Amino acid sequence: MRTRIFLRRSQKVVIPSAKRQIIVPFKTVSLFLIFTLLAAVIYLIFRSDIFIIKKMKITGDNGQFCQPVAQIKEKLEVVGSSIVFVDLKKLAKKITGDFPCIGEVKSRKIFPETLEFEIVTRKPVLQAIATTSAQPVVATQSAVFIVDDQGFTFAKIQATVSALPLAFFPMATNLTVGQRLDSKEVRFAVEISKFFENAKLKLKILSFAAKEILAQTESDTIILFSTEKDLGQSLASLQSILQRAKIEGKNFSKIDLRFEKPVVE
Repeated sequence: MRTRIFLRRSQKVVIPSAKRQIIVPFKTVSLFLIFTLLAAVIYLIFRSDIFIIKKMKITGDNGQFCQPVAQIKEKLEVVGSSIVFVDLKKLAKKITGDFPCIGEVKSRKIFPETLEFEIVTRKPVLQAIATTSAQPVVATQSAVFIVDDQGFTFAKIQATVSALPLAFFPMATNLTVGQRLDSKEVRFAVEISKFFENAKLKLKILSFAAKEILAQTESDTIILFSTEKDLGQSLASLQSILQRAKIEGKNFSKIDLRFEKPVVE
């Protein structure tokens, strides 16, 4: 009786060739290639200077009340760091935190070595002074703050500017750079300033007394608002009066919007 013995060969990867077949140990070669590639990537990221930040490009108008672009670059201190691991959101937050005049930052990485930032500065609508005086008078020691269209104080200046209306707030109003003001007086002042800007009329002064606001235009017209009335309704009445005055060619010295029916002089 004959006994047949069958021997099974171990599995191998066969790579077809034009002239012959090449047998390659697949697992060993694959692992070698993977580790070699991984080592090369790690070297490029950590050891080579290919992905090192060398340039920063900052675009956008830095505005009248904002710091120069050079100061923004100095604050970031990212030149020489890896562009792969830099956190753009963190950098944008740092820019708006260190420079309150900047309201928004758009950023992107341009591989292999450049960071690009587009800054959007805040839009100034008025300058603010806190005063104890009942009369709108600028004292020599008064600090002047620039307020944007959201009621955010983003700059402090030493002297007033003619381009923006000057608002005199009660001393209790806490004017500080980098703070959003949420008092009724500030909200009214911002909305009134925006109204005059949109109407292309020059507003000179805003001052606050008990439950009322006095606005003075460049032509010295006095307009009185009540903080107890709906401001939107008062501004609609003012717009109607100004349109009628323009059509009729009239000038008014005083417009009193504190009552249900406006009083015009």
